[in-house]
Amino acid sequence: MPPTTATFARECRSFCKTLTVDPSRCIYAAKKSLSFNHSIPTTSQHRRHANYSRRLLHTARATGSGRETQEGTQRKLKDDLRALLRDVAQPVAVVTSFMPSGNDAPFTSKAPGAVANEAGAGENTSQVEGSRYHGATLSSFTSIAMDPYPIIAFALRIPSRMATSLSSLVAPSASSRTRTPSSATPPFSPPPLYPSHMVINLLSASQASEAITFSRPDLHPTPFLNPTNPNGVKYTLSPDGLPVLRGAVGALSCKLVGPPIPLHDLDYFTDRDMKTSVAVS
Repeated sequence: MPPTTATFARECRSFCKTLTVDPSRCIYAAKKSLSFNHSIPTTSQHRRHANYSRRLLHTARATGSGRETQEGTQRKLKDDLRALLRDVAQPVAVVTSFMPSGNDAPFTSKAPGAVANEAGAGENTSQVEGSRYHGATLSSFTSIAMDPYPIIAFALRIPSRMATSLSSLVAPSASSRTRTPSSATPPFSPPPLYPSHMVINLLSASQASEAITFSRPDLHPTPFLNPTNPNGVKYTLSPDGLPVLRGAVGALSCKLVGPPIPLHDLDYFTDRDMKTSVAVS
């Protein structure tokens, strides 16, 4: 039997300690066989779990002196990390929002909550409405806080239409905010419930095709309008008029609380910390 989550966490800490390695500097995992539909392991799978392999990936900078050595090490690390994460169960989510400015088509309104592309609906209405929306499969999604109000985080590859769309929805003042000393922090006030900027759709096991569709904008530039399926992806409208994919486990109607953080640019965090230090001092 594969180790439980609690046992797995204890083994991770213990294994890293015996190697005198900071657990935050390594990734350790038990080889597991997990599938998108969360199927129950068969007898042969249980037998394979009995001798699960252990893998340790060092994320520290390569120690080689040559540039080619470092590049080769980093390339291998990326491949190993991808292979490792494929064996870890994670939620699959699709974010849906409006098209970026300049790509909007004329919009035909529908009552909130109505099925946006039900059988028998006019093709022109469906196509006009669907062209207003866009979606993208998220490469990562997690809940990071419950108090003082629920906050989730996710990552998008840039450049992308979804990233452009969400960035344009952030209030202009949000991008120019500066951190102030704690004594000058204004009283907390939660963001308004409406309007929402996007919907996070947590897909079910039967929605593998939707995950693929929204992950390939090159093949499906308008996922709500498919030439082979005039009705496009089935969805309903939230009270804010955003598409909620039908068949999903659940959906979160979300509002952005700040500008995006460029995770690919480590200098961004260094510059931000320096500015914060100056402001506080």
